Amino acid sequence: MLGKTDIELVTGFLGAGKTSFLQAFIDISGKADEGLLVLQCENGRTQLSDELIKRKNVTLRKYKKNEQLDIKNFMRIINFYAPKRIIIECNGVSNLDDFLTFLNLKELKRKVKVTGIVTVVDSLTLNMFIKNMGSLIIPNLRSADLIVMNSCDSISEEKKRQLEDMLKAINLHAHILQCRSSTSLYEDVKNCSIIKKFV
Repeated sequence: MLGKTDIELVTGFLGAGKTSFLQAFIDISGKADEGLLVLQCENGRTQLSDELIKRKNVTLRKYKKNEQLDIKNFMRIINFYAPKRIIIECNGVSNLDDFLTFLNLKELKRKVKVTGIVTVVDSLTLNMFIKNMGSLIIPNLRSADLIVMNSCDSISEEKKRQLEDMLKAINLHAHILQCRSSTSLYEDVKNCSIIKKFV
């Protein structure tokens, strides 16, 4: 394997729309010949479509949580698949800072580099999660390069502005993408210029 493998992390709480985002993200940014490996560390209701996996030549591995990807497993995966690109759908209740520290271990740093972090939030539940589980969600928001606000059609314009202001107070550098709903997520992601930075 020449060079380092690019890693993109997609995180957010269960039900926020991570897999729906991932489906659109892979379809828009993935090339069938690039050797894309997707590691899902959470089992939500939505699954990546078999048609997408086949058409984009995606290798999919599933884990119950981030911690199952220990150094031995991770090195074995990299050496076996030799992927050019890895997308990891992180478990939303695991500590993202700990996972980033893991990816920066000396053995892994020689092989991989994190090129982007996406945090997906549901606009309807974001306030509740920050109030009740802030210690889990705020590190994800603070580290993100792109924050996807899902379900924006379900809240008022004023509420959208308030949420966006709150997100900007947590993370000044992240781009914020407002997605109307899960059904329009594909189109919203397709029209997002920041996605091109990940490819």
